[in-house]
Amino acid sequence: MIEWLGIAYEIAKDLKDRLKWEEREKEINGQWLDKSGFAKHLTDLGIKLYWSRPDSIPTLELDGWAVLYELDQKNRIRNRLVRYDGTTLLGRPAKGG
Repeated sequence: MIEWLGIAYEIAKDLKDRLKWEEREKEINGQWLDKSGFAKHLTDLGIKLYWSRPDSIPTLELDGWAVLYELDQKNRIRNRLVRYDGTTLLGRPAKGG
């Protein structure tokens, strides 16, 4: 019985590692946002975009802002979108109007 528990644990551990997403930073600029269609896609979904310094992110998260990621689903990588100076792209639903 204990051997079966050990096997189940190993399978669950391997599955957890396989499902884990790696997080990276991707340096971008405003031109990339427009040319890639990323900004248009999000604004079409009603998401407002904002650039923030890393030290301000925790406070902005309290106001409903969230760090935005570009997902590479095939390789399970989440790219946090940053500019050359470290400012990070955030988004939140636009207020109803």
